[in-house]
Amino acid sequence: MTRRERLIAKYGKEPITVRPGGKYKNGERLPEKRSLFKFASEKEIDRIISAEPGHRIIGRFPKGFLERDFRKSLEAKIEFTEEDTEEDIARKKRMIDVKEQLRQALDRGEKFDEIMEEARSEVNALADFRDNMIKNLVQLKKSGASEQEIEDYYSAANKMLGEKRIKPLLTPFQIREKVEKLRQMREKNSEETTK
Repeated sequence: MTRRERLIAKYGKEPITVRPGGKYKNGERLPEKRSLFKFASEKEIDRIISAEPGHRIIGRFPKGFLERDFRKSLEAKIEFTEEDTEEDIARKKRMIDVKEQLRQALDRGEKFDEIMEEARSEVNALADFRDNMIKNLVQLKKSGASEQEIEDYYSAANKMLGEKRIKPLLTPFQIREKVEKLRQMREKNSEETTK
């Protein structure tokens, strides 16, 4: 098959072009999320300022690329559309404010790449903090700690995570509950596909 042929997927009578690796549900391709921002630098800024505390930001752009891209983005205006949800509008307004602050920083002689790396490091430090909590919990369990010691650790760890607005660690009961829900969903999906 040629690359073009691989891009064609048939649903019923009409063929439609799809990008490889698209997401599907029940044999139908899910619509792609539309991008709110046009420039790579804006998308990277959005990833950093929208990151949920405790989640790691991975992937990097070549050095200097984002700064050049950001300078181009300053000439373009962020537009609001009728498709924008309240959340989209809030993200766009936040982007406008952040871009203005970054423009002022560039005018003062600061380097865009350094600002972005520092912000990324701060986000990833929160992820490291949570990862260390999990590692400590695993070590505690391996060392043969009592149930009470483990419960005390969960309480103390989740209190510390809560202070930093990081999602809490799941207790063994919550994990079992999630696993059970996943099992039930899989069984339901397999029943629907066999019908």
